Amino acid sequence: TLLEHWARVQPEAVAVTDGSATLTWRELNAEANRLAQLLAECGIGAGDVVALRLQNTARWVVMLLAVSKLQAVLLGINWRLVPEEANFMLENAGAKLLVLDDPKPQLLAAGITALPQSSILPAADFFERQPTHTAPERVMPELAQQIIFTSGTTGRPKGVMLQQRPDPANPRLNRYLADMAGAYRHYTPEDVVLVSMPMHHGSGPSQVKSAMKG
Repeated sequence: TLLEHWARVQPEAVAVTDGSATLTWRELNAEANRLAQLLAECGIGAGDVVALRLQNTARWVVMLLAVSKLQAVLLGINWRLVPEEANFMLENAGAKLLVLDDPKPQLLAAGITALPQSSILPAADFFERQPTHTAPERVMPELAQQIIFTSGTTGRPKGVMLQQRPDPANPRLNRYLADMAGAYRHYTPEDVVLVSMPMHHGSGPSQVKSAMKG
């Protein structure tokens, strides 16, 4: 495993820094377990699609790991999209829950018809909520699968599950995955990695995954 390994091996080492906020590996794992329990109490389980419309902050990383602990699927939504565009993505991907940190979340929520209003959760409230039951120690087998949307040059964008696992029947895909993996250097526990790409795309989560794997 990724997160649980580092929480065990170097629990007090810094895992994520976001401005003045810092989380150790122990704290990151505990927070991911807490949020995973909150998501589970919202009805999220393996294979369910959780949509995140968040700025590039430590919250994105924690939510990515919480979704991973439930073996759910991640859908990143660009925070710049208008309600009509966001609603299309939610409906096309079959999202079950949306967490967003818009300054005025009600403006986006008013245009969403793909989800009931009770499934649209402002991050300011969600991150302060405490689970009804004590969060168990969950172990993530891997980082969550992710849905990426095509550019839509020949029509409307389509949601596509990002393939990260080798496929014995697709050698071309396997070569591509190997090339992509080789594009990242192997880090040591002392290295600091700047996540410079958007987290609502595939690039940002890939940088997080590469840094965690070392």
